[in-house]
Amino acid sequence: MGAFLHSNNVGRATTLFDEMIKEGVFLDSMAYFTLISGLTQVGKLDGAYSNVSSMKKNGFRVDIKSYNTLISGFCKNKRLDKAFEIHDEMCKVGLRPDIFTYNTLIDALCKVGDFSKADKFLSEMGDDGCKPNVVAYGTLINGFCKAGDLDRAMKFFRSMMYKIYCPTTYTSIFKGLEDHNIFEKAFKLMDKMSSWGCKPNYVTMDVLAERLTAISEIERLRLFVQRTSDIDSGNLDV
Repeated sequence: MGAFLHSNNVGRATTLFDEMIKEGVFLDSMAYFTLISGLTQVGKLDGAYSNVSSMKKNGFRVDIKSYNTLISGFCKNKRLDKAFEIHDEMCKVGLRPDIFTYNTLIDALCKVGDFSKADKFLSEMGDDGCKPNVVAYGTLINGFCKAGDLDRAMKFFRSMMYKIYCPTTYTSIFKGLEDHNIFEKAFKLMDKMSSWGCKPNYVTMDVLAERLTAISEIERLRLFVQRTSDIDSGNLDV
């Protein structure tokens, strides 16, 4: 089944699944997950979800991995109502959303501009005992920057600095500040970055090199490179 689904031969995969049932082959949870995951990957989301119902009907407990696969699939296809319906269903059967669940939903909400609900989910993560990570904060920061709301982006950036040691999402902030010609704040952030021992990666350096060269701040870029070049490579990249 996995091979047929991987080659986008959905019809053959589902036929094989039906043959297994007809021949009395015992279907374990892995067989169901293979079909659910494969159908989701090729965009057959309603078919994938119907197999979750079949799985429960046949006495199998749907695990967090299967639910997350479906949630991710519906989010990627911009069917957020269904994604949240599955999230609610998962909670009702006693499964707690994990970091992947939250990050997937926060990312989807940011992409459609529903930042208030994304912020609400970030708060719920902590209340649910699932500590927000850099990905969750970075998703919101990046979303606010793209929306031009730099004040809220900086608010979440400061919150992340307070809660997570050595944050790793400077690049989005730099892009946002420089796109709006707020270079003084970008310069201050560069100074903080080097003082905190956060080593830039090539993406951050590309952004800074392009923007600072354009405004003739080559010397400032040179000093930044000099200060950060001695940072131990074991530190978190930005």
